[in-house]
Amino acid sequence: MRRLGMILMLMTLVAGVVACETDQDVQKDIAKSVQSGEAVVIPVTASSLYAAYEANRIGADAKYKDAIVRVTGIVTSIDEDILGDAYVTLTDGGQFSMWGVQCYFADSNRAALAGLSKGQPATRKGRVSDYLLNVAVRGCTVE
Repeated sequence: MRRLGMILMLMTLVAGVVACETDQDVQKDIAKSVQSGEAVVIPVTASSLYAAYEANRIGADAKYKDAIVRVTGIVTSIDEDILGDAYVTLTDGGQFSMWGVQCYFADSNRAALAGLSKGQPATRKGRVSDYLLNVAVRGCTVE
C-alpha cells in the first residue's frame, strides 16, 4: 500500500509539472469561453466519466480531453497534492470507490473547499486535463 501511495505521488508530480497553466488561468479561460458561447459545458457524472476512460482512453480523450464538463458525484476526499494544489475527488460514493475524478482548484477557492465534507453530493465545473489513475479536471469552480 505504501508503494502505491508513492507511485500516486510521483504521478501527481509529473502531471503537475506537465501542466503549465495554473488552475486560476484555466478558470478564467473557462469563464471567458462559456460567456462568449465558444464552449459547450458537458454534464456528466463522476462515475460515467471515469468509466469512459477505464473502458477506452483514446475514445474518452476524443470526447472529453480539453472539454469543459460539469461533473457531479459524491465527495470522497478533500486534499492537496505534493505541489500544494487543492483538489476534491468525486466518485459514485460506493464503499469501494477508490478512483474517480479529481477536481483541481485555484488557491482562491480554498475557503469554499474548507466547508466541504466527505460523503456530500457535489457538482464542479472544469476542463478535463488527463487520466492517470483518476480523471483530472483542472480549473474547477464550485457550482
